[in-house]
Amino acid sequence: MWVEKMHRAAVLLPLVFLYACASLPERVERQIKYVMPKEEASPGEVFRLGFVLPKEIRNGYIRFLDRKFTIYRRQDFEKGTYMCFLPIPRVNPGKYRIHCVFLLAGERKTIQTELSLQILPDFRKHPVDTVASQGFEVKKYMEERMKIQALLSRPVFRARKLQDFMLPVGGEVVSTFGTVRKYGSKAEVALEGIEITPVSASVLDVNAAADGLVLLAEKLPMLGNTVLIDHGFSFATVYCHMKNLEVKTGQNLKRGALLGKIGMTGAAAKDKKLYYQLFVAGTPIDVQTFSKIEMFE
Repeated sequence: MWVEKMHRAAVLLPLVFLYACASLPERVERQIKYVMPKEEASPGEVFRLGFVLPKEIRNGYIRFLDRKFTIYRRQDFEKGTYMCFLPIPRVNPGKYRIHCVFLLAGERKTIQTELSLQILPDFRKHPVDTVASQGFEVKKYMEERMKIQALLSRPVFRARKLQDFMLPVGGEVVSTFGTVRKYGSKAEVALEGIEITPVSASVLDVNAAADGLVLLAEKLPMLGNTVLIDHGFSFATVYCHMKNLEVKTGQNLKRGALLGKIGMTGAAAKDKKLYYQLFVAGTPIDVQTFSKIEMFE
């Protein structure tokens, strides 16, 4: 028995010595746990990246595709649990690097690691449909999209926990993410959301997909009566072409709150439908590929 104990000590002592001699960043880095549900994603999807971080790390961020993304602490879960959401834009398929940077508490030192993500080709079909011009102007349409993007760059709603998102209205999705919309013979845009037609003429209420703060409630020339809601954790939703507006900018809302009714306002409208978008970190994603965002169950 004593021989076995001596052998075990002979194995463990060098390991203990090496750990003791390692620098603080090296010791902390060994304790970081990465949670990746998968190692590949397609354009329009959200890639979820989770971390369980030791107490020595006070903060961090992710660099991906030349952008900086926030790491969010999960206050509703065990201490040290963090998540980051990476929207996948339309890029060439291939392997891309995810650069993780963690800041050590009380130190100016950082821990930097790299993960890899395989971005797949975009296999979705992008149908083309044509509608009458009706005064549509590409320049104004893009200006309105830029206005929304500018608001999304300054998120203010702080949610304590992740939320499930419901569809804002019961109905049929008739235009999908990436649909090419032609207005007359010249103007052409790609839809970055979906269009929903109501199940019946009596079911027209548009409801907030989740709790959040209204960043914009305004009638725009191209997008019509539009509401933009910040839901925290870098998620936001947009509702366009509504007949009316039942909320105001700066208003806090609960999931299911009435925003207005389906209409046909704005020169970009096609029939009586709701144009609905879901954003992650300011990038529009495909609502129909979006599933439950929980990953620490």
